[in-house]
Amino acid sequence: VYDHHHKTLLTYAHAALCVVGNTPQVYVASALMEWRHVRERDVARKIFEKGLEVAEYATTPEYILAYADFLCGACDV
Repeated sequence: VYDHHHKTLLTYAHAALCVVGNTPQVYVASALMEWRHVRERDVARKIFEKGLEVAEYATTPEYILAYADFLCGACDV
């Protein structure tokens, strides 16, 4: 279900990518917003997986731990 609030979250996430740049924190924040505020587990997982396509993030312990924490919290392990 995509409502006005959800579109606002996506707009902020996109703006963060444009302003801050492509960082692991933006991927984590975007994915967790999807999960915690919209309860879109599949969308959140896809965002994390998209971040894993960036070789640098796939080997960043903080990114991997954030993804593992999400998977455990979403009962998707």
